[in-house]
Parts: sequence; structure tokens; C-alpha cells
Amino acid sequence: MKIINGQLIKLTEEEAREEFNNLLYDDNDFQAQWGYCEGSQTKINEDDIRVLTYRQALEEQENAFYEWCSVSEDTKHLKKEDKG
Repeated sequence: MKIINGQLIKLTEEEAREEFNNLLYDDNDFQAQWGYCEGSQTKINEDDIRVLTYRQALEEQENAFYEWCSVSEDTKHLKKEDKG
């Protein structure tokens, strides 16, 4: 979270993704809550026993990113584009 001159600065999507990815790989508690399996061979979260295709895992991680964004004041403006 960035605060400059008492004002909350909203993160760009690029900044939010960088923070999310850093936390995902550096913080075990964060990983346990927000990490998902990356296909049948590689796992981000060892507690996730599902076997997903690579494409399904990327979609799960994308959904997790936007869900994570929705809980913070500086990132909740970031929304997943509706492809429908």
C-alpha cells in the first residue's frame, strides 16, 4: 500500500501483479491462501491436491489475483475484464 502526503495511491495492474507474485513466491502463508497448482507436474501450493491442466491452473491463478485485488483499498479498482 502506498500513501503519499496522506493520500492512498492506487496501484497499477502491473504494480499489483508484481506485489502478488512476490508475495506468492516469498510468503508461505500467502502462498497457502492464494497459490494454485500449475498443471499436473508443478505445484505452487503443496496443499492443493487437484490436478489441473496448465491452462486451468493459469485461469485459477488469474481468478485468485483479482480476488486478492478486491480486498485492498489500493487494488480493489482492478477488475477482470469480462470476455463474454
